[in-house]
This record gives sequence, structure tokens and C-alpha cells, in this order.
Amino acid sequence: MKRFLVIPFVMLMLSTNVMAEVVMAPQWSEFCPPNYLSAKASKWNTNSDYWYNRRVQFENTISQCSSYKGADLKSCYSQIRESELNKNKAWNLKVEQREKEHQEYIEYRNKQQAVDAVQTIIRTIKY
Repeated sequence: MKRFLVIPFVMLMLSTNVMAEVVMAPQWSEFCPPNYLSAKASKWNTNSDYWYNRRVQFENTISQCSSYKGADLKSCYSQIRESELNKNKAWNLKVEQREKEHQEYIEYRNKQQAVDAVQTIIRTIKY
């Protein structure tokens, strides 16, 4: 009876040592907003162009990592992930800044329109 318990246990221990660690490559969809997953180069749409260029660079970097094995491959993929996350942080800050500037412009324009309306009313009352 002990023999039947020991043999599967030994086989299990040996098989875990033989199994190689599978290193998963980063996927573009992990870093890219869904709207830009299939972005194309564009002169007029700077956002699309930005994400297209980033995807091309990402794919080139992934292909460079394919020559590595084991710990080097894992390290290469980790560097890609870190780099892409940093680029996303910079992109998000840029988007937030643009939105803030746009909101400030709208507020300025609304105030200016109110001032213009008051001046028009004053001019019409004078005459």
C-alpha cells in the first residue's frame, strides 16, 4: 500500500522540476485604450497617429525579446511592461492637461460672452 502512495508522490515531485516556466509576452491590449487598438498612421488625427507609432515600437521591441530565453526573456518583457506603463502615465497627464486647458478656454469664452452681452445692453440703453 505504501508503495502505491510513494510512487505517485515521487512522480509528482519529479514532474514539477521538469516543467519549464512559461513566460507570457505582454499584449498590446494591456496598454492601449480600446479605441486605438487598430489605429492607423494619420496626418490629421494626432491621437491615432501616436497610438499607431507606439504599437509599431511595441511590436518591434517584442520581436527583439524573442531572441532571449528564460530569465533574460522574463526581464525583457518586464522592461517592456514598465516602459509602456510609464508611457501611459505620461499620456494620461498630457490628456488631463489638454482637458484642463480646454475647460479654462470654455470658462474664459463664457465670461467674455457675458461681458459682451452686458456691453451690448448698455450701448442700446444709451441710444
